[in-house]
Amino acid sequence: MLQAYESTYPRDERRKPEGVKADESFPAVLARAKCIDPNRYIYSWSAVVIQDDNSVIATTPARTSEGENDEWDFAAINLMEVANTETRASAGVDMSADTYPTGFTMQAIGGGSCGTTDCEVNLAVSPVVMLTKLTGRTTETTERYVFSNTNEHDGSCNSDFVVLTDGVTAPSPVAEDNLAYVYVDEDDGDLYYMDKDGNSVKIGDV
Repeated sequence: MLQAYESTYPRDERRKPEGVKADESFPAVLARAKCIDPNRYIYSWSAVVIQDDNSVIATTPARTSEGENDEWDFAAINLMEVANTETRASAGVDMSADTYPTGFTMQAIGGGSCGTTDCEVNLAVSPVVMLTKLTGRTTETTERYVFSNTNEHDGSCNSDFVVLTDGVTAPSPVAEDNLAYVYVDEDDGDLYYMDKDGNSVKIGDV
């Protein structure tokens, strides 16, 4: 019994948010994000209670990420971001690929992004996540608040041109699909429009 008690040392006796037990999970609203590395953020949070109508309200007393200094003292981390790099997201997205849309970035959970260390993001929405407080053997010296969500990618889709394969076989549309096509025909190299019924017309003749 003594061995089991002593195995929990060394303990961190610094200030901890009151009312949160070790390894407890609880719902929390994310408020803001701060970039700590490329495509990695920490998140300020406030614990909430889910009401009968599925809305949320702040806990009483309040439990937040704010400590003696600021809202980042007990900030949460997204475990899905831990392995991120400047060009890779741990969900498997290769942001250096030719097919990755120009103008897109990985978003912090809640929407929004920034690219310099210590820059802060006011999230587009205030997402509710399940936070877990980790202590002891799962951390080093300071308790951590963690969640695990997949980041989205977003940005501007504006472009000055459309890229098409130069020369393809004319499509074979199915009317029920209700799709139209624009393509460069492989036979004459001209640009065509084809409606859902297979009727095609050269773009220059429209």
